[in-house]
Amino acid sequence: MLVFLVSAMGLVLTQAILYTMVSMAKIELMISKITATFIVFLWHYLIRKYIVFQKAGHANGTSSALLDIVKAEEITREVT
Repeated sequence: MLVFLVSAMGLVLTQAILYTMVSMAKIELMISKITATFIVFLWHYLIRKYIVFQKAGHANGTSSALLDIVKAEEITREVT
């Protein structure tokens, strides 16, 4: 659920940046889009890394499937 909230906020942030840069600051549309893309990319990356994956219990951002594979390999090495 938190992922959807972060994504929705990214959409709102994109629209707010574009509106501010194009309508209010009179900056060219393409420059505004590139700037908005960069800012929202950083938003998604940082929020997902430090909030979404922290709440899921994966501090380093790895998925539980990947962690299960690593644990299975460690157990296999211990047995053999």
